[in-house]
Amino acid sequence: MQRVHAGKILQYVTKTGKRYKNEDGKSLIDWVHSILKRNQTIKDFNLNQCLFGLHLINEINAKTIALVEGEKTAIMMSIFKPQYIWLATGSKQGFKYENLKLIKQYKIIAFPDKGEYEDWFKKATELNILGFDIIVNDWLENTNFEAGTDFADVLLIEKNEAEKIKKYEIIYTDTENIINEFETHTPEIWNLIETFGLVDCNWNEIRKVI
Repeated sequence: MQRVHAGKILQYVTKTGKRYKNEDGKSLIDWVHSILKRNQTIKDFNLNQCLFGLHLINEINAKTIALVEGEKTAIMMSIFKPQYIWLATGSKQGFKYENLKLIKQYKIIAFPDKGEYEDWFKKATELNILGFDIIVNDWLENTNFEAGTDFADVLLIEKNEAEKIKKYEIIYTDTENIINEFETHTPEIWNLIETFGLVDCNWNEIRKVI
């Protein structure tokens, strides 16, 4: 468990954070051992995959493991929700006994990508019969996001939306700017405006400059 099992090479689209895919819609994935074999640096390699981040169970003092599909999601969510140990299966098929047996003693909360809830729930039910303690979260499944969306995608979407809002700066009128300057030495001006419902020369509401 303390040894490096494999090196997975993934390509991501800078703007969206999603995996880069070829014309056939397949993610461009490579492995370090595959490159070494092609370069004839090594001859044989016994691939024995494990959960991404598995080494963290010996380094982080936490009782609950949060399990997601994508490695990127595990990394991003570990910053957003550090109270959990965030691990990744690497694929939807990676949610299986062989990969999870080393974390059987932990409470596990599984967060499948949108559209994968039913499969993961069915598998979790089978694993719980074997002594696991797995809860499958259905939050993403109940949203309007497209299939394949994960928590990292949601974080990036919210970040982009927040940046769009920042771009729309409030433009104040000359009257509002003058009153803002006047307020610095006569703050009572706003009591007068609110009491009498004063407006500017164009009958527009006078707003405070933020």
